Amino acid sequence: MAELRKRYPRTRFDRDRHGNERWYTLDPEGRKIRMRAPAGSADWVREWEDIRAGKHLAERAFGTGTLGALIAAYMRSPEWAELATNTQKARRRILMKVKSANGELIAAEISSADIRAGRNARQDTPAAANVHMKVLSALFSWGEENGLVTHNPVRGVKRLKMRQGGFHSWSVEECLQFEARFPVGTMARAVYALALYAAPRGVDIRKLGPQHVTPDGFLAIPQQKTGELVEIPICQELADALDPLPPGMVFILNAYGKPYSEKGIGQRFAKWCDQAGLPAACRLHGLRKACAARLAESGCTEDEIMAITGHMSPGEIRTYVRAANRRHLARRAMNKRDQNVPL
Repeated sequence: MAELRKRYPRTRFDRDRHGNERWYTLDPEGRKIRMRAPAGSADWVREWEDIRAGKHLAERAFGTGTLGALIAAYMRSPEWAELATNTQKARRRILMKVKSANGELIAAEISSADIRAGRNARQDTPAAANVHMKVLSALFSWGEENGLVTHNPVRGVKRLKMRQGGFHSWSVEECLQFEARFPVGTMARAVYALALYAAPRGVDIRKLGPQHVTPDGFLAIPQQKTGELVEIPICQELADALDPLPPGMVFILNAYGKPYSEKGIGQRFAKWCDQAGLPAACRLHGLRKACAARLAESGCTEDEIMAITGHMSPGEIRTYVRAANRRHLARRAMNKRDQNVPL
């Protein structure tokens, strides 16, 4: 019970007078909704996801021109249908909260000052504040394009500065520590090698299998987030980690011989990191960042790094390239000093 509650936030548990288990989940409006499927089953997990996303909530009647009506129209649009499943889940969760709290407001009357006030109210969690603004910006941009609003109030409102810098990028020493704990031939090492030498997201790693290896030695990775196919040469380190794995439709299997769920692979990898004695900041996505950082330090261009990571925009990649360039310049400067050449 404790493990399920830890893995699936906002769940509640009790027993009826006959001793039967009863599970509940809090919906986006904070209401406790009963879950009917057997606890921990695949149906139970889907039920939890649907409740957290607010799919059970009845459509409220919002008047023409209200924010609630705009949200409802956006979520019925072809543009919404084209979004990746995970993107829909994340946006639905935010938009349902917005609709519940402010659905009666007239969308055209919402100003940049209102958006700025909402941002400032979330300043203690800048990442969440910025994601909230991103979703609202997508909503109003769609409404503007379709003639439902005349402006996007989010446009021009600055995002909050990120204090933590996102996921921690693994150092060389941390990588060696993990490799020492999990040698080639273990499932942990295979997940690690896929993330570090091919840079897929965890949601994509769990689906990869021998069928994604091309005859000419590339790993063809269908990206769930972007819908794009990324093809990456399989280096020797990755080949060594994958070769000992048992045959099957996917490379990575859990202790029951089944593929991991979207959340499960990240949670399992976190436990492997703990077993290796690594800091809590070392997580699966940080290896993807480490891959990008290593490519930048090797002198790769933004386009070359994006061909590996599958990023659609060079914005994040520039961070690694700038950092790598500073390191190269610093090294050149110190070499000049050592050679007694004026800086």
